Amino acid sequence: MPEPDALETNRLIEEWNESQTGLYYIETGPALLGENGEPDAHDYVFDGLHLSDEGYAIWTQFIRTRLLDDGIGEGRLMLEPG
Repeated sequence: MPEPDALETNRLIEEWNESQTGLYYIETGPALLGENGEPDAHDYVFDGLHLSDEGYAIWTQFIRTRLLDDGIGEGRLMLEPG
């Protein structure tokens, strides 16, 4: 399970975001958890905090899908290097 401080921080950010115009909160945490509810080690580099290439691939696809589903960024979405 992610650290309680991280969960609370994310909750506060999401709450604050709801009061702002033009901002979107996308919860990416669940996409990076294994079946046991713990962060999947393959998705992180050695420090367990920063995403690995595999983690960024999941993160990018998750965010891209959400933005396109919400009709945000169509025709200008560039989340891939290059």
